[in-house]
Amino acid sequence: MAKSGIRIGIVGGTGYTGVELLRLLAQHPNCELAAITSRKEAGTGVAEMFPNLRGRVGLKFSDPDKAGLKACDLVFFATPNGVAMGEARALLDGGVRVIDIAADFRIQDVAVWEQWYGVKHACPELVAEAVYGLPWPTPGVIRPQCSSVCYRSSRQALSTSIT
Repeated sequence: MAKSGIRIGIVGGTGYTGVELLRLLAQHPNCELAAITSRKEAGTGVAEMFPNLRGRVGLKFSDPDKAGLKACDLVFFATPNGVAMGEARALLDGGVRVIDIAADFRIQDVAVWEQWYGVKHACPELVAEAVYGLPWPTPGVIRPQCSSVCYRSSRQALSTSIT
């Protein structure tokens, strides 16, 4: 279970995309799962909740505020829309890369995003820097800023891009 490589945090580790990320990343030779969050399940062992991860994930779910996400190299947000935009700035300022699997950074026009989702964007200054896409067709474009990908694409990206 202890590996070295890219230290990864997952915010929202109990939902469908969070669990799928856990499953994929637990098998990846260049990834070290460092933090997996869930407010509701904080303190519960990941393998206790998801028996298919026994022997592969030894972490417990932690509260996002206490998870030490700033010590990660990369943090995935597998959360409902609105969560990543509230937390991305602090992580990016600490040098952590961010991938939002929801839609907080998907639409480049903030006014359109706000109209579509019915809320004010918490960090519109990051939207212009964010890349909505996959890393391998655009080498050099995915920078240490926010990226947003859909679930289906994230599965494919994980299997090929983390080296």
